Amino acid sequence: MTTPGAARRASYGPSSPVVGERGARTRQLLLEAALDQFAVKGFHATVVDDIARAAGVSRATLYQYFDSREQIVTELLEECGAALMRVVRRVGPLSASAQGFDNLHWWLGEWSYVYDKYATMFIEWAHIDSPQTPLRPLIRRFVEGYTAQLAERVQQSEVEGLDAEQVSIALVTVIERFNYYRHMQDTGVTDAQLLDTLAICVQRLLFPSTPWTDLALGPAPASDPPSRRRPVFALVSAPEQPAGRLEGLTGSARESAEQLIRAGAQVFATSGYADSNVDQILAVAGLSRRTFYKYFENRLELLVALSARCETAVADLAASFTDILEAPDRGVALREWMAAFVAFHEAQGAVLRIWIEEPVDPRVQHAGQQGAIALLKAFRSVLGSAPRPPGVSITAEAWLLLALVERFPHQAVGTKYEVQGAPLVEVMTSFVERGLLSPAPQ
Repeated sequence: MTTPGAARRASYGPSSPVVGERGARTRQLLLEAALDQFAVKGFHATVVDDIARAAGVSRATLYQYFDSREQIVTELLEECGAALMRVVRRVGPLSASAQGFDNLHWWLGEWSYVYDKYATMFIEWAHIDSPQTPLRPLIRRFVEGYTAQLAERVQQSEVEGLDAEQVSIALVTVIERFNYYRHMQDTGVTDAQLLDTLAICVQRLLFPSTPWTDLALGPAPASDPPSRRRPVFALVSAPEQPAGRLEGLTGSARESAEQLIRAGAQVFATSGYADSNVDQILAVAGLSRRTFYKYFENRLELLVALSARCETAVADLAASFTDILEAPDRGVALREWMAAFVAFHEAQGAVLRIWIEEPVDPRVQHAGQQGAIALLKAFRSVLGSAPRPPGVSITAEAWLLLALVERFPHQAVGTKYEVQGAPLVEVMTSFVERGLLSPAPQ
């Protein structure tokens, strides 16, 4: 919404007779100030006044150049998305050979370079990507564009046993999320090890027949530059949990509380936690405001209750993942586990995103930490039982698998490459079987 009386600038280039060079500089200054504010506060906590103040201009001046905060974000997303599109188009010929692997490794390195350059916006991209955000069409356009380019290359490379479009949307998802983790979490391994492990996994996924001798890489740097990460799953002490209002509820009271919790999960999934409110939850639940406040003080307390349940469910899933080691048929057991996780993700996937992207409260943060640790430990246990090419980090593999299960069921929703049901389970299972657990070719 534009401030009354503020005139819209007709154009912004240095040669514009209306704005000229000075106006173009002011506009660029506003974009840079917005980027700085998003880096410090995040998109949801940044308001127009923050951007104007950081740029040293008035609110009215800002509105001469941009209609809203969302318009600023759109322009920044267009810039970083287009930069990545140029990289995606440059993936070289892929094959089950040393040259094919070198092309893949170089391309993934270029992707990481662009992600690093535009890290603030890519991180905010992830944080605002919910089905009902006004920016979803823009995000969907880029995701579909990346997938189309990669699928074309996969088809040209005659990859066998995989649907080109399904594996491409999975790869776009995992590569993006893997880079997000690299920036947001101290994974315990260097960026070079993360990149090498990702490249070897993708090569094995696409071309399991690649001789492991062709996957050899030079020595990795001993350490990364000073960390730019802020830990998402920081080690925090378990906060005190006061006696909950839900304890001891039975009958209709219990059902009402459960109805609100289910509605909360649905609203958080479609709108994101930051953009949701109690009225939306009540509309989905079909209950009164009085009923809501009978069980929850506010939206956060509902999230805390939902998060506690999610922590328990994730712990159970982590424990069952390690059972794959003793299963008579690991392939069947892995598919059953993936099906169970997808079902869980459909019900509570929004909480996983909040854990990773919006640690809004110590209680939620602690639950997320425990859930992530349980999954990563289980993944390491199973992945560590399989042989792997030299240069592969088990820890990096575990993070890669976390990226797949945490993000992929959501990423493709609403795009023309959406995968659901049995095909979703199959592509996720194939990713693990071929990319992480496949034996050395004979």
